[in-house]
Amino acid sequence: MQIPFYKMQGTGNDFIIINNMELKFPYETLVKLAKQICQRKISVGSDALMVVDTPQKGGDFRMIFFNADGTEAEMCGNGARCLARYAFENQLANEEMQIETVAGMVYAKRLDQRNYQVQLNDPANIQEALMFNDFLVDYVELGDPGIPHLVVPYENLSITPLASIQALAKSLRYWDYLPKGANVNFYEVLDNQATKEGKHVLTIKAKGNNHTGSFKYSYAILPKENDKIGTGSFTVKTTGDVEISRDEIIDLLIENKEITANELSEVAEGKKIEIVLEVKEAQTNELIETNTKGYKVGKYLDITLYKNIDGTNKSIHELTKVMKVTIKVPEELINKDSKTKREYYIARSHNGKVDILETKYNEKTNSLTFETDKFSDYAILYKDTKEKEAVTPTVTNKETVKSESKKEVKKVKTGDNANIIGLMMLLVSSMFVMVFVRKKEN
Repeated sequence: MQIPFYKMQGTGNDFIIINNMELKFPYETLVKLAKQICQRKISVGSDALMVVDTPQKGGDFRMIFFNADGTEAEMCGNGARCLARYAFENQLANEEMQIETVAGMVYAKRLDQRNYQVQLNDPANIQEALMFNDFLVDYVELGDPGIPHLVVPYENLSITPLASIQALAKSLRYWDYLPKGANVNFYEVLDNQATKEGKHVLTIKAKGNNHTGSFKYSYAILPKENDKIGTGSFTVKTTGDVEISRDEIIDLLIENKEITANELSEVAEGKKIEIVLEVKEAQTNELIETNTKGYKVGKYLDITLYKNIDGTNKSIHELTKVMKVTIKVPEELINKDSKTKREYYIARSHNGKVDILETKYNEKTNSLTFETDKFSDYAILYKDTKEKEAVTPTVTNKETVKSESKKEVKKVKTGDNANIIGLMMLLVSSMFVMVFVRKKEN
């Protein structure tokens, strides 16, 4: 049986490519074919067999990648570039295309007749500072499930012959800690002096099976207070009575890939980016009203987070981590009754679910602070409770009688000095009269 194929290479990696949309081989046949056809000297020979197949998730085509031993891999950057050229030249895709892989959707672009560019999958699993013998290495997977890579710092790499580190690379690749093995990448930092705010260029030099040569990567260091970067600007602002931390929201948006290094580099060349958190009064939300029985709804709010790039808005509905938000309590919701205690809460309605968030009230500033990672419909809730008045104990009649009795006893017991003197004078007078009468009788 004759099987049409292409043989292509990308920076030293060579591949055999077949179109299974036409051949329609079952998976088991493809595994056997990879083992046979990839053997060097006795067959065509290559690093891998790449199969173009029918897309299943909206891409232009699907990529199935088999190593020379017949095992399937998630994706290969050099292979994807070769496959992109094959697809364009065989009318399977336009100059910009989406390739379905086990590691996720890969975006590819034709630059010219010989050069194609692919956007590698985002890192999905990062483990830092793993100890392998005397080497501290980092592990990263690109995509989900990811393509495993080990990143290894190596002194004097620029003057080290490649052959002298191949044994170490092989040991790392088949390290038993890594169930899937790994592609091994060595690096050396030659210059790391960029600390000034603004745009910088990182030059990366590489040599090895995947790539030999150098390329430049632009990035920017954000100013702490000033919004200007180069000829552009990057601004964080709020609308409404709300406060957020500029540094916190920038860190969160970078972590969520809502701000990329490429975008910041473009800002340095004149682009304007605004990050806006907007709080405004909203209409009644029936879902919040139904799910907050026992609370009073003070005001409904619409809290929106979006990114504006040169006048075009992009809404950001969720973050991977919570951010702290502080809003003012409307004047009409401030408690002015000294005999009433008022507790405030924040309710959030997002994707059909209502949550009551932990809320801190600052009486001095009349503000509410809470943490959230979702931006949609909110409400300020409150509960009022009457303060208990202090009760003065009353004296019963029985106790009054007792008290009066004690006073009377005390009066008899202690006596009155005036009464005693009067009695003594009366006694003396009586004795005088008696003596006087007796003498007269005599």
